Amino acid sequence: MTINPNWLLLPCWSLDDKGKCRCRKGCKSPGKHPKIKNGLLEATNNWTTIESWIKQDHCINLAVRTGPESGIWVLDINVDCTSFFYEKYNLPMLPDTLITSTPRGFHFYFNWPKNQSLRNRTRAFENVDVRGANGYCIIPGINNNYKWLNNLPIVDAPIWLLEKVCGT
Repeated sequence: MTINPNWLLLPCWSLDDKGKCRCRKGCKSPGKHPKIKNGLLEATNNWTTIESWIKQDHCINLAVRTGPESGIWVLDINVDCTSFFYEKYNLPMLPDTLITSTPRGFHFYFNWPKNQSLRNRTRAFENVDVRGANGYCIIPGINNNYKWLNNLPIVDAPIWLLEKVCGT
């Protein structure tokens, strides 16, 4: 999978071989929080900068900033089987789009919606988070258990899904 050159990336801490965050501070989001002082504000698509982060610490996780800045939002489903998700909420199938598996579930990538406000929030509904404006999500790399499940183009989210996650 080639990372979209328009995506803004930022370095995040990773987990050590014992599953503890390498920041060593007892953090709330082990292996997921920004490693740079200004977090999202320093996210970039400048590969010279990104490569310098990796060179300084080859164990970092990379995250993509979600929202209009990168042109995407992510539906973060924290269940190990998407069929459970569809059955529980009696929802139609999601469209074919870029998907990653995560240690707790799946990330479904969608184009940033035009004329829609989509904020970043946890628990948009049970077991589902939205990575929207002012958010980010870890992308697959060599230092984590995230995997690209396909190489499909990112598509627009269906109206029913936007209504569900926006609460309209």
